[in-house]
Amino acid sequence: CVEDEGIRPETYLRLMDELGETAPNVRSNSDIKRRMSGSDHGAVTRPTSARQSPGAAPWLRDTRSPHHGRSPHNAGHDYSRAERRLEPPATPPWIRRRPADRFYPNGFRDPRPLFNEPQTQHVQYPQHTQYPGYGQPPPPGPESAQYGGYHDYSQQARSYEQIPPPPPPDSEPMAPPPPPSDMVHAKIAPSLLSSDFARLADECERMLSLGADYLHMDVMDGHFVPNLTLGAPIIECLRPHTKGFLDCHLMVSHPEQWVDDFARAGADLFCFHIEATTDASALIDRVHALNMKCGIAIKPKTPVASVIPLVHKLDQVLVMTVEPGFGGQSFMPECMDKVRELRAQFPDLDIEVDGGLAPENIEVAAQAGANVIVAGSSIFKASSPRDVISLFRKTVNDAQPTA
Repeated sequence: CVEDEGIRPETYLRLMDELGETAPNVRSNSDIKRRMSGSDHGAVTRPTSARQSPGAAPWLRDTRSPHHGRSPHNAGHDYSRAERRLEPPATPPWIRRRPADRFYPNGFRDPRPLFNEPQTQHVQYPQHTQYPGYGQPPPPGPESAQYGGYHDYSQQARSYEQIPPPPPPDSEPMAPPPPPSDMVHAKIAPSLLSSDFARLADECERMLSLGADYLHMDVMDGHFVPNLTLGAPIIECLRPHTKGFLDCHLMVSHPEQWVDDFARAGADLFCFHIEATTDASALIDRVHALNMKCGIAIKPKTPVASVIPLVHKLDQVLVMTVEPGFGGQSFMPECMDKVRELRAQFPDLDIEVDGGLAPENIEVAAQAGANVIVAGSSIFKASSPRDVISLFRKTVNDAQPTA
């Protein structure tokens, strides 16, 4: 009967419970429907209240019949549960309502994101500040939980990343970079073996101030060569006192046992003799793994073919123009054939020559293709070391082929 009349069973039971207290004799479906539709004209009319006044708030205004939910026995009371349920104002557009809002003791809405919402940081706006509007940056000042307020779940109110504006265009367009050149440049490396060892740090800084590019450190162990000079401890003590490029030429036996020491000492380039090792390729890889450049040196009697297969892994090749072990020896021009062969096959390779270089023979080395010049006595014993370094640099650069 209830379903035929279109009344939901739970509504019927609720109305039966409510009507049972005030009108126990009313039990028919038609009476129930009449009371639900507000067409019960037999009830006593309640005086107009604030809920029925035209000036009342929209959600408080009673839009139903004044007789709805009342009877002659309770004319001044309204027992309709539906009428007691006041509708809240419309949700502001910047607050995204959740299916079930959970409020925490600190006054914030549940911070968990909505379904499929990106996990991004939300902006908390204090209650006493005005919402800046869509597409605007958040208000300045601290935005923390001590001000209270709601989480803003709108996509426009995310934390905005302040992207700096692009720089203004230059009045004149920048010139394109010059094309890469195959030309190698001169690098002058005074040999500290001819310096004053009592003032080694000062001598290094003096050479750099005169225009030197490298500081050539001759390391001898007294075994591979008959002389004994400085080692890794001196390099380590010198490193804090100079920013120069320490080109360490190791004339030692078993150079692989000194790689770690020179890396800790601060050497920039580790150059070993190919005659002193049995596995040069593995040693090159180890030197590079310790963030040092690597070079290979060959004696005057060692053929250049022994180093050519390894050039692709090297940063520099040193061609000795004197027998290693002592300074002040005479330049050996017959070694320039090795330099010419290396330059013909590797135009971009740094080729270093060491031994007997002076202003009178620098032209021969430069024309052969050497670009890294090691000189000791001719620089340190010159009346003007600056002029000698400048002469070496100009001669080498003038002899290099242009791009």
